Amino acid sequence: MTTQPTRLQPLEGYVLQPEHYYSQEWFDAEQKNLFNKTWVFAGLEAQLSEVGDYLVVQVGYQPMLVTRSKDGKLNALHNVCRHRGAKMLTECGRVQGISCPYHAWRYDLTGELTHVPQQTTQFPGLETRDWGLLKGSVALWDGLVFVHADPDAQPLSHWFAGLDKRLARFRPSRLREINVSVYPIKANWKFFVENHIDWLHLYYLHSSSLKDFAHDTGELTQHGPHWTSFENVRDGQDSNAAGRRPGLKEIPGLHADDAFIGAHLIFPNLALLTSPTSFATVNVQPTGPETCEVEIRTLAMPESVVPKNGFKELDQVMGEDCSAVERLQQSVRSSAFSVGPMAKRWEEPIVKFQQSYCGFMGL
Repeated sequence: MTTQPTRLQPLEGYVLQPEHYYSQEWFDAEQKNLFNKTWVFAGLEAQLSEVGDYLVVQVGYQPMLVTRSKDGKLNALHNVCRHRGAKMLTECGRVQGISCPYHAWRYDLTGELTHVPQQTTQFPGLETRDWGLLKGSVALWDGLVFVHADPDAQPLSHWFAGLDKRLARFRPSRLREINVSVYPIKANWKFFVENHIDWLHLYYLHSSSLKDFAHDTGELTQHGPHWTSFENVRDGQDSNAAGRRPGLKEIPGLHADDAFIGAHLIFPNLALLTSPTSFATVNVQPTGPETCEVEIRTLAMPESVVPKNGFKELDQVMGEDCSAVERLQQSVRSSAFSVGPMAKRWEEPIVKFQQSYCGFMGL
């Protein structure tokens, strides 16, 4: 690296250094040591409903595919041709088989090599069974698809460390997608994640947009490297309005402590937003050392009707968050940039996030 960050001791405060938010060398190390070694959100099972459906997903610097094969199973495959290493598929879609556009090697939906042009004359003795696509791991959590680059990854349920049980009553597999919003952000992905799990900013940055909610009595719970959080409306506000929107049907089977607005994190970069009438995935995709893209997929009960005013409340909160994290990025290279004492309770998730991060990054 061009600069050698001080070896950190993740104790009780903010431990990352400014260069961790803008260094290309550090960004490259994250792709190798963090994203390449954790479960990554790939999409919704509903996107893989038919044989031949596939998702393209980037796992660190590993281009990967999730396919639905003829046997009905999901397959995690490295999207790299075994002949000369070209990336093959570039957009999600549906195919009968996987073909490399470079030299036309073809694979079936399970990754087995099925055709090599000029095999007899140019590749005598080649055993196709030895040259199938390399595999990773794929797992489902109630309609959400996760991928790992390692074919022998730990079970997803172990990785969740109880978060899946806390959110199980939402059962997102029974919901349908009603909206997709994408927000390009000029800030490092960690700034956005840290903002998402920062409870303190709710009082100030969102003093208008989230003014009806009782921040003081919120529930914050750690599950391994992950977090769940819920908050109800303030005294005097209509409790029936907590996260409920006209046209969206109530999600059945929720308990009283689920029926508030919730903002959760599956480490390292998948946020979840829940309410009595919706469940949303917030996928924070790093696109460079100082940029990221946030894709929000909102799900609701099948009979729900999309509100006439769209999702302006979401746009308002996201606008406030995007502005804040971009201001951090604009100052992180300054010699005056530093982080002071952290709030004991409301910023504790940031400290814990950084401790988990340091574990993967060897700090």
